Formats: sequence, C-alpha cells, structure tokens
Amino acid sequence: MDLVSIVVPCYNVAPWLDDCVKSINAQTYKNVEAVFVDDGSTDDTLKVLKQLCEGHDNLHVFSQKNKGVSAARNAGLAKAKGQYVMFLDADDMLYPETVEIFHSYMIDGEGSDCVSSELIRVPEQTKFEGFSIKEKPNAKYYVDKTKMLKRFYKRKFGYGASNKMYRMEIIKTLPDYPHVFNEEMKYSEDFNFNFRYMVNCNRLAKLDITSYIYRNREGSAVHSPFKVYKLTSLIGLEEEEEYCKKYLPKMVKTVRSRKVTRRLGWLNQIAESGFTDESVINPLKEYVKANFKDLQNKFLMINYFFISRKINKNLRRAKCQNA
Repeated sequence: MDLVSIVVPCYNVAPWLDDCVKSINAQTYKNVEAVFVDDGSTDDTLKVLKQLCEGHDNLHVFSQKNKGVSAARNAGLAKAKGQYVMFLDADDMLYPETVEIFHSYMIDGEGSDCVSSELIRVPEQTKFEGFSIKEKPNAKYYVDKTKMLKRFYKRKFGYGASNKMYRMEIIKTLPDYPHVFNEEMKYSEDFNFNFRYMVNCNRLAKLDITSYIYRNREGSAVHSPFKVYKLTSLIGLEEEEEYCKKYLPKMVKTVRSRKVTRRLGWLNQIAESGFTDESVINPLKEYVKANFKDLQNKFLMINYFFISRKINKNLRRAKCQNA
C-alpha cells in the first residue's frame, strides 16, 4: 500500500491542533504519515503537538526557528517519505475519506499527477465532528497544460496547496528541491508552487466533492488587510511570465493579466484600509495605468478609477492631518 505523507506547517496554532490531528487519525486510508513542522511558535504549539502525537508512530514532529510557512513546508517535504504528498494547514481539517479518495484517482486507470477538490469554509470555533463524504465523486480530467493552467489562474482548482494530492517523484524534479516553496515570498507562495508543479503535470483530476475543511480565522494571512509583504508575490508572477515566454506562449496573456489584477486588488485593500505610503502606492498605480491593455476583463479598469479616487482622498486627508 502506497504511503501518503501529509505535511503540516505550524505557527501559533495550539487551539486548533486537536481537531487537525483528529482529522488525520480518522482517515479511512490507513497508510498515512503526518509531518508536523513547528515554525518557531511563541505559544504552546510545540508542546501540544508532542502531546497529541505521542504514541503514534506515523505522526512526526519537528521544530525550527521561525522562517515562514514556505520554509516549514520545505522542511516537511525533506522529511516526508511518502510516494504521494498532501499539505494541510494546522488550523484546518480533512474529511475522513479525503486521502482514500484522492489516492484512488492518482492510481486509477491512466493515473493522475494531481488531484484537486472543493473546500468548505467553516467558522473559527468549528469542531471535527460529523464530517463525511457521502456521495461518489465525479472527475473532470485535464491533460492540456495550457487549458489546465488557464483554469488554475481562474481559480477553478483553488490557488492553495492544501486541497490537493501530489506525486513526490514530480516534486523531486522541481528546481531546488526540497526548497520548492519560494522562501523569499511571504504571500501566494503556494500559488507559485502549484504553477511550477502543474507545468510538469500531465494529467490533473478535478473532483466535484468537498473534502477539505477551511477554518475562517481572523488572524490568517488570507484575511488580513493590505500589508507590504504581500508584494513579494510579484516574485512568483515574474518567474511565471518568464517561463511562459519560453515554453507556454499561449499563457503569457493570462499571466500578464494577473499581474495587473493582483495590483488592482492591493489598491482596493489600500483604499479600504487608509494606507497612505506613496512609495508603495504610486508604483502600483503607475503599473496598472501603463499595463491596462493586459487586462482580460476590461471592466475592472472602471473599478480602478473609483479606487484611485478613494486613495487620493485618503492621501489628502493624511496630509492635512500632518500639516
């Protein structure tokens, strides 16, 4: 029976670890190992992990100085021994049948190089109780890389690494393995990892079931307002554009459009948050105006004018207050 490794990066998540571990122990597929990497937590995360994993030979706990989620995932990959790999955020949970179903599609028939599904968002205090996949999944397969990636860029498979199963043999072929998550990126590093993986993926199965339980938590990076560290995701977008120029020219327009929409999203967050650092704001605005032609959805440009007006209003108010 193939071994499936679940890599779990952990940082200050002590209150949610019990549910996370329960969901791993409840898997109907029994040849599973979990690799927990505590990323220098300042709460009781490491202590709780050791308590929960004690006596379980398939649950492994490692710790490191705080380096960020990418470094923690990379460290977990280096320790993982499975033929197949999944990533689970420590404040989230898996349905009990998730690994068994995903693995069956990885090995069934022609086999797949990646399996993806839907997730369900639940309130922060949700417990691991009563979750089960009742229905038989239907799969849609993607074998054309350009079509696969365009669907990915449109969020049809989700941007994250946490609702998917991967082949370790493919991950090991990626440049700089096991450092396959870019540690310079503090945001959207999983999007970039998925891009790098999918360009080496010959068949992806998208399942129509919900198999991942995403905890809506206020402190998570996804729900945080604009922060300058989010700009590090541009590192990945530049890399993706260069790759597509060389090997997937039909994807270039899609990547360039995302480079604009990403900045538009940040400008919207800036307008709503009252952020007023012009050294950050002005380059974003200038890029959007200079590359408006790259937008595949031109209606978004209408939003830009309203966003820009609100930002300018915030800037004028800030200058008056500082005068």
